[in-house]
Amino acid sequence: PRVRLAVNLAFDRSAAQIALGGGFDGAIMPPGGPWALGDPAVRDLPGYGDKAVERARARELLQDAGFPDGIDIQMHTRSDPFSASLAEFATGQLATIGVNVEIVAMERTAYQDFLLRGEHGLISHSHSFALDDPDAILPAHYSCDGSENYQGLCDEKLDLMISEQSRMMDFDTRCALVNEIQDRIWALNGKIWFNWSVRRTPIWRHVNNFEPGGPSLYQGRR
Repeated sequence: PRVRLAVNLAFDRSAAQIALGGGFDGAIMPPGGPWALGDPAVRDLPGYGDKAVERARARELLQDAGFPDGIDIQMHTRSDPFSASLAEFATGQLATIGVNVEIVAMERTAYQDFLLRGEHGLISHSHSFALDDPDAILPAHYSCDGSENYQGLCDEKLDLMISEQSRMMDFDTRCALVNEIQDRIWALNGKIWFNWSVRRTPIWRHVNNFEPGGPSLYQGRR
């Protein structure tokens, strides 16, 4: 837990937006949507504080965890240019606290098989969600048996909370529980979010009958 928290504290979210061409601050659910954690609550999350203070704390955590001289580790990622840019940014951020990363880029299919076998220690990864809905995101990514729970996170209370929110009919009550879930996931530091990116798609208006689809990369964007 100390090393995971140290990794979270290393990332400068403002620098990510500059280096990666824009983006938004956020927590677990997509920012700007109905389930997003409010901006004041996001600013209170570990990782959004004063960087000098947080990175000093991160180095202390590594020392307490038995790594006074830092850590040398491989980071696996996909070999496409976008994934490479994420990995390079992450490598620079982690270096500020003494985590020295060797990037290992893999072809997409080999990378996915590698994740499914659970052989990774540290990955640089990105997602695009088909729907901005808790049931489309939380179970797959954060339940113990989630299909995309590559971080191996397993918290029985969190599983119960995810199941409970799915049964709720009142939006405000459900939203309040989803906010609690986001806080709990963030505190577990299983998956470190450092930037919600923006995808811009140019559309030639003379193409007949083109339907751009929804906001997701997977909705009519290919």
